This record gives sequence, C-alpha cells and structure tokens, in this order.
Amino acid sequence: MSIIKDGSGTGRTLRVNEENRADVEAISRPIEQHINELYEKYFSLPFDAIDPVGADDYFFYLKNTGTKNLHITDLRARSTVAGTIEWHGVTGTPSFTSDTDITPVNRTLGSSQTLIATAKTDTNTTGLTSTGVLFYQRLDTANEGEHIRTSGHIIMKPGQAMALSWDTATGALSGVLSVYEDQGVT
Repeated sequence: MSIIKDGSGTGRTLRVNEENRADVEAISRPIEQHINELYEKYFSLPFDAIDPVGADDYFFYLKNTGTKNLHITDLRARSTVAGTIEWHGVTGTPSFTSDTDITPVNRTLGSSQTLIATAKTDTNTTGLTSTGVLFYQRLDTANEGEHIRTSGHIIMKPGQAMALSWDTATGALSGVLSVYEDQGVT
C-alpha cells in the first residue's frame, strides 16, 4: 500500500473519502493571475484615439520579438462610431504612416519586468499580409466599450505577428489588449 506524505516533513498523510477520491480543498486561480503573481509578466497594451485613414486599415500591430510564446487573452475597445475590429494573424514587414510605440504596462505595479515585443499603433499600416481573421469584434454603439475574451488565447510564437484593422472609414478607437509571456506553466 502506498501512502502519500507531506513532503515538508510534517508526517501528514493524504485522506481518501468513501468514493476513493482524494479529500482535498483547493483554491484555483486563472493562469493570468498566476503568471502575474509569480513572474510579473502580464501586461496591458493601451491605445487611445487612433483614427485610421480609411476602411480596412491596420491600426494596431504586435510582433513577438522574444524567445517565449505570448498569449493574448482579451481586448477591451470602444470607438466614436459603430464598426467592427478584425483581428488578423499577419506576415510581412510593416510600413507605418505615423506610428506610435505602445508602452506595455506591467500589471504588477512597480515591477521592472518588460514585454519583449514590438507594439505600435498607426493610422494606416501597410506591407502586411493577412494569414486569416482570428476574430470579428463588433462595436455596436458609439463610445460604448466592448470586451472580447478568448478562453483558448491567441498564442504568438516567437517571430509571429498580429494586427487589428477597422472596417469603417471614420472613427477614433481606444482600448487595451491584454497579453502575457508564457512561463512554461502547465
């Protein structure tokens, strides 16, 4: 018979209930919280009042320039007019019209950890080829926030990129993309 003992030397053993199941209590937390608490590698990528030149222009670009996978978990966004944000996987070399670097904000306030990626906003990024639409995020009402969360995450391997486009010829967009760096936690 095997006995599971506390590895810290207290001598405590694991209880098994009448259904032959381990009698445990657990606290579970999302992987994002775990990554944030232990590794300080969860970030907000904010953008504000980006007004694409025309319909279907890329206004947000993110490329993984590190050595670990990046996980995109969600996007909160709003616009001054109704329209649809398209999330695209992209290849190619971006050519920016009037780019602005996005400064990732670490969700562990006071942390010195940084995100190893290129993140930019622009009014019309060209030079990119879509590898497919990942999501359509409809913004039905002007100046009202919409939140899309992907339970399976978008996983960006090193060297991969994604971009957001706006299907409408007008409208200023603001929002926050959430991303963390994979730490090999299973």
